[in-house]
Amino acid sequence: MKDIEFTSHGVTCRAWLCPPQSDAMRNERGSPALVMAHGTSGVREQLKHYIPRFTEAGMHVILFDYRHFGTSDGEPRQPLSIRRQLQDYAAALDVVKHYPIGHFDIYLGEWFDRSVADQVTFLQQAFAATR
Repeated sequence: MKDIEFTSHGVTCRAWLCPPQSDAMRNERGSPALVMAHGTSGVREQLKHYIPRFTEAGMHVILFDYRHFGTSDGEPRQPLSIRRQLQDYAAALDVVKHYPIGHFDIYLGEWFDRSVADQVTFLQQAFAATR
């Protein structure tokens, strides 16, 4: 598990980058990456116990705290903004581009609704277009 930082709209977000522990899911594009963040009032530490499940299955994992949450910078603390959180996901996806990671998926906690899922699809398409 490697501590990394990235910037989202001028604010430092902190994350863990965890490499796959097997080649089980590796293909010609490389191993998949799972980009994760916590729910509305959580922090990445609360999801840490999921990391081995995904890395042992052969996935890279990037688990981050949104701006204003957990170990990431930003004031005021813990404002809820789906728009900002989607911006943070987009910034986290930029991190994926700088590592030898083949393809990715996004886990968005159960509280996001369908309109957000549509925006995630847009993010995935935008990401794929830059590869």
